Amino acid sequence: MNILLVSTHLNVGGITSYLFALCRQYIKKGHHVFLVSAGGARAAEFLREGVTLINAAVMTKSEINPRMYCDVPRLLQVIRKNKIDIIHSHTRVTQFLGRTLSFFSGVPYVATCHGFYKTHWFRRTFPCWGKAVVAISPPVKDHLLQDFKVSPKRVFLIANGIDLASFKPVDAQARLDARQKFKITQNPVIGMVSRLADVKGHSVLIDAMPKIVKNFPEVLLFLAGEGKMKEQLKDQVKQLGLDNHVMFASVFNPSGDILSLFNVFAMPSLDEGFGLSGMEAQASGLPIVATNVGGIPSFVFHEKTGLLVPPKDSEALADAIIRFLQDPEFANQIGQQALKFIQENFSSEITATKTLQMYEKVLEAK
Repeated sequence: MNILLVSTHLNVGGITSYLFALCRQYIKKGHHVFLVSAGGARAAEFLREGVTLINAAVMTKSEINPRMYCDVPRLLQVIRKNKIDIIHSHTRVTQFLGRTLSFFSGVPYVATCHGFYKTHWFRRTFPCWGKAVVAISPPVKDHLLQDFKVSPKRVFLIANGIDLASFKPVDAQARLDARQKFKITQNPVIGMVSRLADVKGHSVLIDAMPKIVKNFPEVLLFLAGEGKMKEQLKDQVKQLGLDNHVMFASVFNPSGDILSLFNVFAMPSLDEGFGLSGMEAQASGLPIVATNVGGIPSFVFHEKTGLLVPPKDSEALADAIIRFLQDPEFANQIGQQALKFIQENFSSEITATKTLQMYEKVLEAK
């Protein structure tokens, strides 16, 4: 099968990780994968896997940006030349592009809904869901059915999968090596991997730090990711006098040794379609503290595979993190249970197989 995936960029983030795992499995199963995007920090990884990358002006927040549609004739040539069987979009903007390409080429188009959308008139008038739409978690599926009235026959619940080969359980030596690489001498280290956006809850985690520092004077909060809130978050750190306890990291490959730095992984999201970075942490055997929102409870079960706290509650967040730091044996137990759960239920092979089955149903219907 010749598959055309369409996404905004290939920078670090949950959708990029999702796509990388999906592409690796598709190619392993003998399919040919073409990926349209604006490129990004992880592009070289996709090339090494054998993915054909196609650049397009899709780095925009506007679904009607004329620059994006200027690429349509060239992309149609790619579709015809490579005999593309199906088009699969992964962001709101690229859903419009995917639908346009499908309209002019006659190639079936599907979409994945990675989170929650505002139910404004434009979205309802121009849904662009395609012949089928993947919901990555039960809350996202409910969102599609209830808020956008998508036909249940078109919605496929397919959870995100982890490329387990890219992650290994963190041990003492791996942690030491990673900290030497990043020149970190403080201990313990709390980690968060996410784009710096308000919905991810970084400010709540920073607000929790004074209480954590009081209990663990040598603690470090390692915030990995980029985004528009970076300067605002740095100002918050300065105002709270946390300059020596918070470190911001630039773009990196999250499947490398970055997770080995952490003693505890934090995911204080205000809303979350699923939460791939949290699953990656669990696939590394890390104890996770996360908020009880969106799809997170699909893989974080309180006191079994992690600790859940209410959103926007810095006090509860601090207490849960402190609990892990004060009881390493309990933290390790939770981390190992989470690792086993991810290995048994959320492999990228399962995700790829179910997605390919969806493609086949769409093609059969055609």
